[in-house]
Amino acid sequence: MRNPCKFMLFDYVNTLSPNNRFKSCYLIHISLKDLADTMPKKFKFKLETVLKLRKILKDQQETRLAHANRACQETQAHIDSLNQEQRITYQYMIDNVEQGFSLVDQRNQEAFNAKIIGERARENVRLAKREKAKEFEKARYVRQAQAFKAIEKLKARALELHQKELLDEEMKQIDDLVNSRYRAENI
Repeated sequence: MRNPCKFMLFDYVNTLSPNNRFKSCYLIHISLKDLADTMPKKFKFKLETVLKLRKILKDQQETRLAHANRACQETQAHIDSLNQEQRITYQYMIDNVEQGFSLVDQRNQEAFNAKIIGERARENVRLAKREKAKEFEKARYVRQAQAFKAIEKLKARALELHQKELLDEEMKQIDDLVNSRYRAENI
C-alpha cells in the first residue's frame, strides 16, 4: 500500500528545480526516518487470544444458561396447564352433579385426574432436575464471567501502563528538545 505522506512529499520534491531536488529528497528521507522513530509504539496485549477465548466461552455459557432457564419456564408452564386441566375437570364434575350420578363418567374422570396427577408429579421431578441444572449452569456462567473480567482487567492495566510509558517517553523527548535548544542558545 502506498504511504500518502511519503509520496506527497516526493511529489512536492518533483516540482522543485533539478538543482534542489537531491538535497530536498535527502532531507525528506531523513525526516521520514525520524518520524518513524518518534511514532509511539502500538499497544499489543499479549493475552488477546486468551481474552477472545474467554469471551467466547462466557457467551456460550450464557447461551446454555438461557436454554436452562427456558426449559424451566416451559416445564413450569406445562405444570400450570396440568393444574388448569385438573381444575376444569373438578369444575365439570361439580357442574354435572345435578344431572345425576353416572358410575362410568365418575370412573373416567377419576382416571383422567389420576393421569393428570401422575403427569404433574413427573413434571415436578423434571422441574426439580431442571432447576438443579439451571443452578449448575448459573455457577459455571459466574466462573466464566469472572475469568473473562480478570483478563479484561489485566488488559486495562496493561493499556494504562502502555499509555504511561508513552507519556514518559514523550516527556523525555520534550526534555531533550528543551535541553538541546538551551545548549544551542548558550553556545
